Amino acid sequence: MVAPAAAIAVCALVAPGVSGSFLLLSVGLYQPTLEAVDQRDLGYVAWFGLWALVGLVVIVKLMRILLTRHHRGTMVVLAGVMIGALRASGRGRTPRAPCGARARTGR
Repeated sequence: MVAPAAAIAVCALVAPGVSGSFLLLSVGLYQPTLEAVDQRDLGYVAWFGLWALVGLVVIVKLMRILLTRHHRGTMVVLAGVMIGALRASGRGRTPRAPCGARARTGR
């Protein structure tokens, strides 16, 4: 379970709008990974690091192929992921006053 999670979580380094921590949290490996680092479990950390490196190499090669062959489509998808991540984080919205509230003029 650690190998594919590490390989997928490292995609956050290359793919914009993707959170590696969220991916680890989703599969239930965020806390065990933090505990392994805290307890200096070198076996777990080395296994995680190896598969993170494999995942990084694979995603970089895949992104290079996609950008070479399908540049426009890849950029559209990446922009959509970034916009979606911005919207999901709440940073893409402007705060609005509650219904019935009056705007303050500062006078």
